[in-house]
Amino acid sequence: MIYDKLSNIGRYKGLSANLDCAICYILENNLGELPLGKTVVDGDNVYINHFTYTTAEKQADSLFEDHAEYIDVHIITKGSEIILVEDTKKLEEFERRDAEDAVMYTGEGGIPFVVDTDMFLLVYPGEAHLPKLINEKPTVIDKVVFKIHI
Repeated sequence: MIYDKLSNIGRYKGLSANLDCAICYILENNLGELPLGKTVVDGDNVYINHFTYTTAEKQADSLFEDHAEYIDVHIITKGSEIILVEDTKKLEEFERRDAEDAVMYTGEGGIPFVVDTDMFLLVYPGEAHLPKLINEKPTVIDKVVFKIHI
C-alpha cells in the first residue's frame, strides 16, 4: 500500500512499467475532465474507472474488496472520503466476482485513510479495501480509480 500526497506521485516511477504508464497519465491529464465510466489508457494493462457517489457510514453488510491481478490507485477529484484497508487474512471471504477480478470480504477493523483531492491511495493484491465511507459528513465524491495490471 502507498498513501501519499498526489503531488508526490512521480516519486513512484520505476516500480513497474504499467504503474509508470498510469503515473504519466496522471501527471499529464486533468482527471476531473474524464468521461464517467471506463477510459482505456493501455489496453488491459492500465485503465481508469471514473464515477461519482455519496459517502455513507459503514454498515453491517459493507464489503471489503480485493483484486488478484490489478493494483488500484484511488484519486479523488472532488470531495473527501475514508477508505479502510485490511489484510485479507483478517477478513472472511464472502463471494468471488471473477469477471471483475474481485473477491469480497466481510469483517471489522481496517486502517482508515482519508483520501481527498490532495492525497492518493494505492492498494496491492492482499490489501482489501472498503471505500465510500464518510469523512465527517456525507459528501458527493468524484473519483477515478486506475486499474494497473501486475
